[in-house]
Amino acid sequence: MSTLSGHRFALPPGPPNEPRVFTLWRRGDETGVSGTGRVLDGVVFHNGKVVACWRSDLHGGHSSVVIYDTWEGFCAVHITPHPPEQTDLKFLSNSAVAPSLASS
Repeated sequence: MSTLSGHRFALPPGPPNEPRVFTLWRRGDETGVSGTGRVLDGVVFHNGKVVACWRSDLHGGHSSVVIYDTWEGFCAVHITPHPPEQTDLKFLSNSAVAPSLASS
């Protein structure tokens, strides 16, 4: 698993043709909207599109799914505006996500 903290939001190295699964963690929530802990799950696809799913429904709120054209677009909304010490991204290794994809 790779972890990116704060405003370092370049994608870590990985297989270019495989989906990249990640989670977003917040240590603080200055707006009171997303909460703290693991707040979002996402996937970066081979074409650069990002799908993000908020986990708010697990805490009595409402979940939503959003699609971004680029990783940079996702980060501009969900990473950069937040204090660097309050946000972490954790990428799951492809073998942990779907071992059968590597042999396809």
